[in-house]
Amino acid sequence: MGVVTYPSEAKTDSDKLTCVYNLIEQARLAHNAQGAIAKGDWEANKEKWAAYAKAFKEPYKCLLQEQNRLRDAIRHANFTDEEWHDLSDTDRDAAVLEMYGDRKTLKLILTSATSEDLTGITSLQVMSLAPTELPDPLEDFTGYTEVDSAGDLTVTASKIDVSSMRQDAVSYVRDDKGAGHFGDFEHLFKVVATSGDGETALMVVWGVTNGASTLMDVITANVGLVIYGFRDPSNNFELRIKDYDSDSYDSYDLDWGTYWCTVERDSTTGTNKIYDDAERTSLVDTLSCTVAVTTYQYIFGLMSYNNPGGSPAITGSVEDLDLQEGGAASAVVYGFVV
Repeated sequence: MGVVTYPSEAKTDSDKLTCVYNLIEQARLAHNAQGAIAKGDWEANKEKWAAYAKAFKEPYKCLLQEQNRLRDAIRHANFTDEEWHDLSDTDRDAAVLEMYGDRKTLKLILTSATSEDLTGITSLQVMSLAPTELPDPLEDFTGYTEVDSAGDLTVTASKIDVSSMRQDAVSYVRDDKGAGHFGDFEHLFKVVATSGDGETALMVVWGVTNGASTLMDVITANVGLVIYGFRDPSNNFELRIKDYDSDSYDSYDLDWGTYWCTVERDSTTGTNKIYDDAERTSLVDTLSCTVAVTTYQYIFGLMSYNNPGGSPAITGSVEDLDLQEGGAASAVVYGFVV
């Protein structure tokens, strides 16, 4: 793991967090510049891009871990774990904005902080890397267990269509992989966010649990790592990753549209890289949270809220879930069907 060297004027954890936001933004821009080069001749370069993505992952993760370390320190300076857990969702979101600042604005503030990890990223040149090919199958959702309380879901082999699923629906598409199956992993999927007709219109677009079937079950049990999207007060599609064991989360508001996600979890960190292209060369943002040391049994392609609060509903889809666990299937390069 590299070291971030902070300037003398960065005296507080909040100051340092602003520095790290910009380092992460510089890494994102470097990634996307190399992605544009690869897409100049995608057929010739897609296997080089697979090698770039693997080389990019670890130094980028180190920057995200420093971000999480600072956020955790700031949170624990302001709240005990019990106080934090007892906050309402609205109060918690307000506290996050107050403590961590508006990342969309702060990441644009140039920093004189330096990082070995950023140096490693900016030195990566996609065209100089040896090609890597990773054959891997997509998950077949028709083999998953489906519960659809209101008939809102249409499930095919690689896609789950969601049509006006209300927040009080009890619906899910999940598979039991066996106790302790999911420890450290990297999964790929595509999410289409079409519309939401009210605040709290929500769908879980990926998750791992130990028995919970809906988001309300996860909230009650305080166990599980999930990614969910919802309509926020500004009518954006807000995507959130949350580890309920550690009560840590991160969000980013997006336009309604189509995104390709790469979710990774290791012993300390959960991340979701959000891309706006199928080749995963154009990185929009990365969600990152601290995770507890827990293994999981169930994988979800879709999960409803199950909140008995009324009629807000959401429409969209989840597609092309790839657990990257190998097996005989069609050839894929870094999760992209060839």
